[in-house]
Amino acid sequence: MSKVIAAVDESPMAPTVVGTGDAVATLFGSTLEVVHVCEGNEDAVRASLTASGREVRLLSGPVSSTIAAAAAAADVAAVVLGACSGRGHGSFVGSCAQQLITSVPIPVVVVPAHAGVPLRIRRILVPLDGTRTASDGLRLAVELSVQPDVHFIALHVHTQASVPMFSDQPHHEVGAWSAEFLRRHAIPISGTLPLRLRVGQPGDEVLSVAGLEGVDLIVLGWAQDLSAGRAAVVRSTLVRATVPVLLIPTQRGRRARTPGARAPGRVETRVI
Repeated sequence: MSKVIAAVDESPMAPTVVGTGDAVATLFGSTLEVVHVCEGNEDAVRASLTASGREVRLLSGPVSSTIAAAAAAADVAAVVLGACSGRGHGSFVGSCAQQLITSVPIPVVVVPAHAGVPLRIRRILVPLDGTRTASDGLRLAVELSVQPDVHFIALHVHTQASVPMFSDQPHHEVGAWSAEFLRRHAIPISGTLPLRLRVGQPGDEVLSVAGLEGVDLIVLGWAQDLSAGRAAVVRSTLVRATVPVLLIPTQRGRRARTPGARAPGRVETRVI
């Protein structure tokens, strides 16, 4: 069986990261392993992290590279970590988190500073911007989930400049445009209703829909590129989200891995 690694430090976020790891492991049909890269007194660290009765594997070495090495094992399906550890001035996540999300070739779940612990992941929001990267992220998220009662909610956000022109039958034409959008990008959505559409700033609308829909997880497919002008939605979501964010790398040697035989989740879509 595959496993999910929850990488914890000695910050107050550790229980939230572990709880999120439990929910992600259930979603993927995996076991959970909690790891900590020890830089201080091992006995004190072990005592503080095992207070809840959970075993913690202590590792040694540089933090980011040591976690990355643990994630490279063939049976690891995903890594879960907190966003804030080691955050410097002006950084949207901690330095360790930033190194891992841009280098580890498997899915990484980042727990934002204000996120709660999902007891179970049942509703998943997947923003789609019309690129191959985003649609690959949705496909991989569907493949990873082994739970039959999961609802994937697709979202596409138009800016004011990109709203399609519709004639005197907008209701029918919006549906036709949505169906063509899904077909063109080979998006694995089933059901009779089209994807949900919003108009506005993508970062704002992703968070708005996440709140309105009560989602437990946001999935973003991305190219692991944080250079200037790139990954604006990833940055905004990690800073402002109140639910965990699953980042799925879709380029640069991504190691796609399906933890087990998948029972198809339900993909729920509609225009809003």
